[in-house]
Formats: sequence, C-alpha cells, structure tokens
Amino acid sequence: MQKAYSLQPEEIRQAKQLEEEQRNLLAQLGSMSLQKKQITKRLPQIEEEQRRMIRGVVERCGVSQYNFARVDGSNLVVEVPDQPPPPMENSKPESAAHTNGAA
Repeated sequence: MQKAYSLQPEEIRQAKQLEEEQRNLLAQLGSMSLQKKQITKRLPQIEEEQRRMIRGVVERCGVSQYNFARVDGSNLVVEVPDQPPPPMENSKPESAAHTNGAA
C-alpha cells in the first residue's frame, strides 16, 4: 500500500533544484562520453602524424640509421647506433716485419 504526503513549498523547491542538477550532470556526462570517444579515436592518428613528421625530419637531416628520435622544443634529438672505431691500418712497421730473423 502506498501513501502520498504533501511537500512543503521549500521541499518542492529543493526537490526541483536537485532534479535539475541531476539532469544537467547526466547531460554533461553524456557530452563528456562523446568527447572521450572522439579523443580516443584521434590520439592514435596524432601519434602517427608525429612519427611521420619525425621520420621526415630525420630523412631531411641525412640520418640513415637511428635507434629513436624525438622533438625536444625546437630540436630533433636522435639516438644513433654506436659507430665502430675506424679500422686500423694493416701496414706493420718495418721492424715488426723482420722479427725472428726473417728477411
């Protein structure tokens, strides 16, 4: 069995205010959910554009091999693989060619 009781004017005002606030918050939540979907979709696209741009700048700078590259302010920072030291000359000094009595 249900019973109904009349609200006082202040209670009616408060109930309407709370309903309105709830409605506004639900509308904001719906809007934010749509924005989140759009952002989630756009982020990977932006990241790919950044990678493409960095690859273009690396190529323009003539770097053929690199471990990673990133933009830092107005600079491109590139980590390149360690270069092996330049080969030593294969010629031996003359005194080394005549060891053990060989001529």
